[in-house]
This record gives sequence, structure tokens and C-alpha cells, in this order.
Amino acid sequence: APTDPNTGRLPVQKVFQRDGASHALFFASGKRSAPLGVTAVVSLQPRHELFSVLKTSVLYSHGDQIRVIVPLDGVALQPLVFLFARRAHLNYYRAEHADIDLYCDQLVVPSALAGVAKHEMVLASDSLDAPSLLAVEKIAACVRDALDCVVVVHMTDQGLSAAANEPQTHGAKRVLLVTMDASGSSSARSPAEVAAGGLELAVAMAEVLPRWDAARAASSVERSKMLRR
Repeated sequence: APTDPNTGRLPVQKVFQRDGASHALFFASGKRSAPLGVTAVVSLQPRHELFSVLKTSVLYSHGDQIRVIVPLDGVALQPLVFLFARRAHLNYYRAEHADIDLYCDQLVVPSALAGVAKHEMVLASDSLDAPSLLAVEKIAACVRDALDCVVVVHMTDQGLSAAANEPQTHGAKRVLLVTMDASGSSSARSPAEVAAGGLELAVAMAEVLPRWDAARAASSVERSKMLRR
């Protein structure tokens, strides 16, 4: 694209793509901590056909969600699988992500996240250092601010399975996924506010992860490596 004659800079390109009646996505780039960019996917519960409405009223439905996907291939990180999720969503999520059962043990949520018990959140990881990641103030502040909307924070070095249906990972093995509840059932926030909270949390995680990873205990890193042998 030609540069702006007034500023000499490339124009800002806004990318918002609709994918069917119930899905849309937008993409952003420019963060060193996310060299492959960030994609936010808006998934709405189908409302335009009676069968879909009846099915989701009887079977499990995650409702309206916003997922923020950050591929992290190219970022120097040790092996890590990390999950911070709503207990009510856990079984459904584990069924689509085998790395959680293969590598993770349940850990204690750090005291820095006061009020987490109210929302019945679960922390699990293959690294015993994982609670200290959530305790980093930049991340803890984002979690506290958006806790009523946070469904899942998932970091993996195993890629996402085909069942997860996330083509925005572009085949990356290291992926950060933040899922937010935009249905309004757990929060009075607008969808735009939910999206902003999810993006802020995902970017904070991507920025903090390399520094936190470099400070992990050697025994913790070795344990993660041994689980993959």
C-alpha cells in the first residue's frame, strides 16, 4: 500500500472478516512479543434457525464467546502447558485438548487473585512454577479486571487439536488461547469491553511469558521436558 503523503507512514489497515452468520474475526500485528500477530474470533450462539436454538438449549453450549489466539512459534520458550479455566467448562475443554490430561497437574491458584474461588477457577500445568506466572502483577491485574468473563487461558507447546478448530494458529505448536464469555450471563460488560479485556490479558501474557520462562526453576523445566520423553 502507498504511504500517507502527510505522515510518510503506511496507512493503518483494519481487518474485520465475517465468516457466516455466527462468526467473525479480526487480526492485529505489531507487537514484538507476538511476532505472528493476534487474532480475535467472535463466535455467537446461532439464533437464526430453530434447530440450533433447540439443540443448544438441551445440550452443552458455551454461548457467545470471544477467543484471542496468539501463535508463539519463534518466541524462545521452554516446554510449557498451562491452563486457567472455569471449573464448569473444564470437562468440555479437556475433551478437545489432550495436552491437559497428558501433562498437567492441578495447582493452587495464587493468593494474588483474590476472589477467584467465587468464580470456581482451576489452575493446572506441567510446571510447578505456574502459580507465579498468574501472580505477576501485570497478568494478575488483567485477570482480576476481567475475571467475570474469563473462561479459559491456555498456553501449550503441543499445538491445538483438529477438534479445537482454530485455523488461526497457522499450524503453530506454541499457542496462547484466551477465551472470554460474551453472552452477558456472567457480566454486564458489552461485547466490546469483553473483547478489550481478552486482548489485554492475551497481550500481557505474551509479553510476560519470555521473562517468566527465563526465571523458571531448573527442576521445573526438567520436569516439563521429562514428561515429553
